[in-house]
Amino acid sequence: MEKILSISIAAYNVEKFLKNTLNSLVAPEIMDDIEVLIVDDGSKDNTAAIGKEFQDQYPNSFKVISKPNGGYGSTINTAIGVATGKYFKTLDGDDWYHTENFKNFVQNLKEADADLIITPFTFVNEVTGEEELVSCNQTFQEKNITFEQLPLDLYPKIKMHSVTYKTDLLKKNQIRIGENCFYTDIEYIVFPIVHVNDVNFLNFSVYQYRIGLEGQSVSIEGFRKHYKDHLKVIERILEFYTEQKNKGLSKEKDTFLFRIIQGLISTQYRIFLFMENTKQTKQELIDFDNEIKEKNRMLYESSGGKKISILRKTKFKLFGPFNFHSRLKES
Repeated sequence: MEKILSISIAAYNVEKFLKNTLNSLVAPEIMDDIEVLIVDDGSKDNTAAIGKEFQDQYPNSFKVISKPNGGYGSTINTAIGVATGKYFKTLDGDDWYHTENFKNFVQNLKEADADLIITPFTFVNEVTGEEELVSCNQTFQEKNITFEQLPLDLYPKIKMHSVTYKTDLLKKNQIRIGENCFYTDIEYIVFPIVHVNDVNFLNFSVYQYRIGLEGQSVSIEGFRKHYKDHLKVIERILEFYTEQKNKGLSKEKDTFLFRIIQGLISTQYRIFLFMENTKQTKQELIDFDNEIKEKNRMLYESSGGKKISILRKTKFKLFGPFNFHSRLKES
């Protein structure tokens, strides 16, 4: 029986969370329709063993793929290579799906034919238990519209947690995400989106995104530790954007990609301001600023905000005070 949905689970040392993650996908009504690819990314704990428990119990639905550690992007690349479902969606091994909404989601996918399905997602704070729904206009629920018809206020909500692509789109266009690198989830949005023609929007939250975990890569601590990876992602996406722009993009897709890169660049400036006040940090900031100026003047002029504008005018002589103020606010 053809699968409706392949789910790529990035699983690295997530024994604490994985049972909850996988249990959220177990629903008798849809077990024949889903393919759960648990990509064990070189875990050193019981991640693979937990996955095999589900594989043994539901052999038609769950599959464990163990491989050497290659980072988040490598788990997506591996799963795309073996996926057989009509659609493809990702799930981190420490997050989960809302089971009732997930069942509804799979039923909707049976009738869908759009390249991209967009759903809201929910932030769930690990510490406080607070939930925040990330959605757009609650009345907006459209099917088979072009990407160019999407409302502009939806652009910021198109994240890794909200997208489901046609598997054939990923395979035929040889979509591959950067490996051995953090922050490549944004590549999973950018690289396929230029190939998307039509879109469906379903107005219920499927993905439950756990936040507040110690050491998360999107924390200030994580950004400091992995800032060079963030720089690599900006470089790859900016190169991709330049190539696609030269090939010809619709105004809407150009705007979408521009805003994503603009946000990445602005985040990188903030990362530098939160790092240690050293000559190396200051010089890396200056080098980054010059690189953006050389590669794309519009991005240069529209990214960074007031602080970066002042730093440029003072030839970055105020980096020390601005850095001190940023770190003080953090503490």
